[in-house]
Amino acid sequence: MHECKTIMTTILKRFLLVSFVTLFSLTVFGSSEFPPQFKKIEKQALKMLKEKKVDDNKLLLIYLLAGRELHDYDFLDQSAEYYQKALDLPVEGSKTEAHLNLVGIALTKNDKV
Repeated sequence: MHECKTIMTTILKRFLLVSFVTLFSLTVFGSSEFPPQFKKIEKQALKMLKEKKVDDNKLLLIYLLAGRELHDYDFLDQSAEYYQKALDLPVEGSKTEAHLNLVGIALTKNDKV
């Protein structure tokens, strides 16, 4: 249990550090393109989560957090992916945030709701 927490903390710290630096530089330089280095980090993080068999309730929180952060930086497609992953989890936790933000993203993109 303690080992899982340590690994999760390490993953999240690394992801948040790289995310902060990358998103800050994108904000400063005005790019709206999703950074390719994110895909590499994302792939590593998702692989580690799968290998460690993280509880679905914890995954829900991680996916909601990822969706929220990506949404805040206007990476709507990637945000929608994480909100959809949250909705697909077989847990009883609140998924209201995912539902509301997916509707908001659809409206923002002028898609059908």
